[in-house]
Amino acid sequence: MECLKKLIKSILLSSILLKVFGSKKLFKFLYKNKLVIFLFHEISENPSKFYKENNLNIKPDLFDKQIDFISENFKIIHPKNIYQKRNSEPHALITFDDGSKGVFTNALKILERKKCPSIFFINYAPIKNEIFWSGLIIYLCNNYDDFKKIINPNNEKHFLGKEFLYATSEHIKKFFESYEKEKIFKSAKKYYGEFGSIDDLEKTSESNLFCIGNHLYNHYNAAILDEDTLIYNYMKNKLNYLKNYYDYFSYPYGQKDTCYNDKTNEILLEIGAEAIFTANPLNFNDNSKVFHRFSLDKSFTSDRILLAKLNYRLIRNFFTSTS
Repeated sequence: MECLKKLIKSILLSSILLKVFGSKKLFKFLYKNKLVIFLFHEISENPSKFYKENNLNIKPDLFDKQIDFISENFKIIHPKNIYQKRNSEPHALITFDDGSKGVFTNALKILERKKCPSIFFINYAPIKNEIFWSGLIIYLCNNYDDFKKIINPNNEKHFLGKEFLYATSEHIKKFFESYEKEKIFKSAKKYYGEFGSIDDLEKTSESNLFCIGNHLYNHYNAAILDEDTLIYNYMKNKLNYLKNYYDYFSYPYGQKDTCYNDKTNEILLEIGAEAIFTANPLNFNDNSKVFHRFSLDKSFTSDRILLAKLNYRLIRNFFTSTS
């Protein structure tokens, strides 16, 4: 599957198909009156190993250019206007997940200079210097086969390579019966790097351009949490003391079925989520309260590549399920 994805990517980026799929006329036709929600994670010259190896980092200079690509082809909206009626031109919303330090030290300066509104979906636990769940779990999966065996003792195929999505606090508890917790936590923090601080959040709240949203208290897979635990982690992460906090929610990991489903959507909407965001571009429709996002990475080095991938995605979605 990965080989097929790489082949499709190389074909799509060939000069001939870039001309076809990267056409602005095609883009304006396909995206008339549509809202595309872009997803970023870390913006840093020196990202942590976690953000680097998971292709979640973009260097500041390239990020600056990517925002220009977006603003040249879309009208960028403020998060508060997500439900407002739009005219025929393509619209965009800029979003970030997690709350890594580079977003506050690098991305904010660029966005402020360009007067570009954005929303930051925060895990408050690592902001308070508690362990970052996703970083810890992936660190353990990468370095300790024993931990993967605790999660998947029978080597079930649907778990292989995805053990990190199914890890629970009980798995962690069992693992640390045999390993030194403090030493591993220290190594895991080095692996996933620095997060923003409470002070960073409070400074961000002083700007009318930026909003803070909910990404659960820690980076748990919502689909494997029981209802009470999901509600607890959502409510614990409601940062109402910030004047720019919105009850908008972004799923950690954000993939359909494995990380969210109709039931989790229903629970979150019932407890007050005004909009829900996934991390996969199943469609660019906005006729419900669940919005799908389009993730950018370091491969988006020109507006032609951006338009080509967007056009390809919408055409592909037309022939596949878009629920």
